[in-house]
Amino acid sequence: MKYSGMKKIAWCFCTFWCLPFTLWGAQASRSDTLDIRKTIIEMRITDFSTQQISAVTHLYVHSLTNNISVLPFDLDTLHVDSVYWNGSQVSFIQTPSLVQVQLAPLVLNQNDSGVVDIYYHGVP
Repeated sequence: MKYSGMKKIAWCFCTFWCLPFTLWGAQASRSDTLDIRKTIIEMRITDFSTQQISAVTHLYVHSLTNNISVLPFDLDTLHVDSVYWNGSQVSFIQTPSLVQVQLAPLVLNQNDSGVVDIYYHGVP
C-alpha cells in the first residue's frame, strides 16, 4: 500500500516536473511563442488517504513573438484555484484539459518576461 501511494506521488511529481515541456508541446505554434526559462513547483500532499494535493507552479517565461495576451497550458485532472502574472491576479478559463491565462489588457511583445504563478489542487 505504501509503495502504491509513493508511486502515485512520484507520478504526480514527474507530471508537474515535466509540465513546462508539455504545456507548449501539444501544438508547435505554442512552442514558437514563449520560452519557459525556469520552473519552480511547490507541492503539498494534503491528504494521504485520498491522495489529494495542493500546489503552485511558478513559470518564468520569455516572449519570443509579439501580441501575446493568452497563455495556454495543458493541465488534466486538477482544479486551478487562481493565477497570477508578476504578482497580480489575472483571470483564466479552465476546460477539462486546458487552462487559458488571460493577460488582457496586457499584451506581451517580443523579449518581454514575467512570472506566471498557477495555484491548483486535486487528485492527480
